[in-house]
Parts: sequence; C-alpha cells; structure tokens
Amino acid sequence: MHVGGRLRRPAFLAALLTLLVLLGSAPPAAAHAALSGTDPRDGTVLKTAPRQLTLSFTESVGLLDGSVRLFGPDNRRVRLDEARHAPDGDDTVRVTLPDGLRSGTYTVAWRVVSADSHPVSGAFTFSIGERSRTAALPDTGPPEHPATKALHTLARHLAYLAVALLLGTAAFVTVCRPPDT
Repeated sequence: MHVGGRLRRPAFLAALLTLLVLLGSAPPAAAHAALSGTDPRDGTVLKTAPRQLTLSFTESVGLLDGSVRLFGPDNRRVRLDEARHAPDGDDTVRVTLPDGLRSGTYTVAWRVVSADSHPVSGAFTFSIGERSRTAALPDTGPPEHPATKALHTLARHLAYLAVALLLGTAAFVTVCRPPDT
C-alpha cells in the first residue's frame, strides 16, 4: 500500500485496531428482565397470610398501573395498593397485602417493563392454610403492540446501519485518503 512513496500500513492498522476494540467492547445483547425470586415463593403453603408480596428481577424494571394483581381462591381480584420499588433498588417490587386474606390458593399476576423497554409478565401462586383448586391462570395483560415491536426492530436495525456507515467511512478515509490533504 504505497501512496506517493509513503507507507500507509500504520494508519490502516490503527483503523483495524480501533474496529476490533469497538467490536470487542460491545455490551452483551440486551435480555429482558426475568423474575429471579418472590416472597412468598411460588407454590409455598403458608400458615398465616403474608403482609406483603416481594418480586425480585434480574434487572431494573418499570412499573405500570396494576403491575401486580392478586386473585383469590375464587379467582376474584383482590384489591391491592399500587406496587412500588423497594428501597434497595429498582429491581425489586413490593406491594402491601390487605388484612383478612382467607385460606386457599392465591394467584399473583405481574406485568412490568424491562430496562430495554419490553413488557414482561408472568404469574405465580401461594397458598394460605391449605391448597385449593384454582381456576385457569388469569390474563397477565395485553401482548406487546405490533407497532411497538416494529418500531423497536426498525430502531435497532438503523443503529446497526449507522455503526456500519461510521466504521466504513473511517476505514475508507484512512485507506484511500490522498497524501496531500
């Protein structure tokens, strides 16, 4: 690679090294938040009603209206206070339970927003006194809107295109630039 009698190899190697550093230091692919633990634990049979529900996630989550819903043994919704983040971080959600929960199996349905802006939902059960028959799992909320999914995919592809364009332009300028600018 001689241009005008000067060797351009150091500039090319510097661009290649920069590209490798950028690609090697890329963060891992963003995964959605996952439920890492609950208190009470899924399937637990308790002697007395708990005072609160605690849900722990693998990353910070955002809360929605009705993020945590409780359904009693008769599959009717139990009125709860709004869920809040625990004082120790945005990856833990707590909600206070009302007094007077009766014996039987309760279903907790949850829906939160992952740090990557995707809604994540699920459900678990716990029992007070003894297990009871439970009805079908309640709906955990509407699915992700198709327009939201399409816009997220478009934004991700545009970001990849922008990075490719930036790196390609830098490599072109480094390798093909005339010696006298």
